[in-house]
Amino acid sequence: MHPILVAALAEDQHRRCPCGTVTQHPCRLCRGCRRQRLEMQYQATTPPWHSPLARLFRNARPFARMLSLLQSISKRCQS
Repeated sequence: MHPILVAALAEDQHRRCPCGTVTQHPCRLCRGCRRQRLEMQYQATTPPWHSPLARLFRNARPFARMLSLLQSISKRCQS
């Protein structure tokens, strides 16, 4: 084989993502794999009280209190 072709193949191997796609950046991860890696790192380092479900429950408590207060006031008004 020609030495330039061998060098090009070796450089191409360095720019391949583990999923098989050829990347533009030498960091060896394609855009999709990089995004997945960042999401996994974020989920691993995010405390559980920052999860969307915990945030929903944290915001729902004051609303539930206000709703129960309104119900008790409306019952008093009806009496």
